[in-house]
Amino acid sequence: MRLFLLSFFSAVFFFADAQTCAIDSNNFELLSPVNDSLPCVYRGEPYSAIINLFAPPEIGGTVIDSIIVTSFFGYPSGMSYSCNPSTCSITGFSWACINISGVTTDTVGSYEIGYTGYVRTNTGTFTFDDLQGFGFLPVYILDVIEYGDACKGVVSKVEKNSHIAGLTISPNPSTGLIAANWEQTDFASSTITITNMLGAVIFQKEQQPGFLQQTNIDLQHLNQGVYFLRISSKMGDVVKKIAIK
Repeated sequence: MRLFLLSFFSAVFFFADAQTCAIDSNNFELLSPVNDSLPCVYRGEPYSAIINLFAPPEIGGTVIDSIIVTSFFGYPSGMSYSCNPSTCSITGFSWACINISGVTTDTVGSYEIGYTGYVRTNTGTFTFDDLQGFGFLPVYILDVIEYGDACKGVVSKVEKNSHIAGLTISPNPSTGLIAANWEQTDFASSTITITNMLGAVIFQKEQQPGFLQQTNIDLQHLNQGVYFLRISSKMGDVVKKIAIK
């Protein structure tokens, strides 16, 4: 299942002025990045970000008939999305793009962009809700900031050259008891921070230098929902989503 999912979903984001997007037929990257923040939104300013998707004809004998995106939601008010093709449906070995755009004056903070849809294959139909429960589909965060503030939410640009490799959170989803594991290549102290969807800090801990790092965190007092674990040092940040059930 993981190989199948890693083979049909690729996303690349950039700023644009148009309300529709041009399909990038040169895009063959497979689910890269896995989890990422969209470019930040400046309150009161026009915004546009594009997601490019590629579906191979088959993976490991699993034939992809079509991938259909049925909705995007969770973005701030004043934002909307459009697809190319307009049906938001692509067959095996084809491309599509989705443009999230608009102007918002909503509160500064982080907004998780949700999406629904399904994948038709020769072995059955899988909904995005089915697949997201396993953590295989990407999570996109849209940070709304004031004009002139620095955008700190683009995870992939940090992660590719990060001091941290192989960050895992387990179990995830969880009931609140989690373990974070990673390799640290710069041997500097790190700060572990957990925030809610609005960016409020609910946990913070200093981690001493070391190569193989692990920390256990008790979040059983939190309500069910989505939170974000960030590991920061002088070399950059890495962020992972945490689901509390």
